Amino acid sequence: MAIGKNFVQAYGIKSGLLTIGPITQVLNANPTASDVGIGTVAVNTTNQSAWILVGFNGSGQPVYKQIDNGGGGAVFEDLTVNPGPTNITGATTVNGVTNINNDNNANTSINTGTSTGSVTIGSVGSSGAVNISSADAITLTSAIDADLGAISLTTTGNGSGISISSNVAGNGSVEITSGTAGIIQTATGGDINLSSTGAGANQVVIQSDGNAANAITLTASDAAGGITATVGTGNFSVVGGAISMNGVNIYAGAANPPAFPAPIGSLYLSTNGNGYINKTNAASDWHAITVAP
Repeated sequence: MAIGKNFVQAYGIKSGLLTIGPITQVLNANPTASDVGIGTVAVNTTNQSAWILVGFNGSGQPVYKQIDNGGGGAVFEDLTVNPGPTNITGATTVNGVTNINNDNNANTSINTGTSTGSVTIGSVGSSGAVNISSADAITLTSAIDADLGAISLTTTGNGSGISISSNVAGNGSVEITSGTAGIIQTATGGDINLSSTGAGANQVVIQSDGNAANAITLTASDAAGGITATVGTGNFSVVGGAISMNGVNIYAGAANPPAFPAPIGSLYLSTNGNGYINKTNAASDWHAITVAP
């Protein structure tokens, strides 16, 4: 066998010359042309770097490549870490089918601790879907101190929307709660529809526990805007208080009007078939409305 710059020879016990691999060079500087032998590993103890001789150039000079120890990139066809733990720092790109915590019954954390970086799943330019599913609860939590935008669900496609549903075929529900800042629903240039579909005793309930005179407000702010209420045979019911229109109230009761003041022109309709009008805002100034036969 020819011995070139790739190998060195040594005498063995009870044998002739043996061909062995290159010897590691321990240096106090980076390797030079005199440290030859393809495959030779040179270690610079001064700056703690490592080099390997990979060949020779056209002039016969050795070509050393530094063995990266600074966390640079690498390409793996297959990588298994068992049992771990494994820490990956810096930019990391994973292509292909990727499983994280596929069969291990342990918690998985991404971007936890003191990191201030963001986590991006998917891409605006990606045509694939992003699915987040679990047989247990899914929680989205933000600790940022902001009134709006702490958690944002946004679609950017033309005509795209956001659908939130809960076990439509079963008895699931969707609950939205907030703190004292309230819940704001805004449709810019569009409609907001609240509906309860399906037969049965389904309801749409709008309720306020506030004690303000306008605890529930329905407003059509445009000068030509209006509010329409359409009911079936179940009627339109107002329980307690009066209906106020432009400063005039309409009351209803089971007898003659009690002695209470009301705005001038207010009406009191009694279930005994009589109607009354208040002319002066006085508590006792209710006058019966006479209907000519």
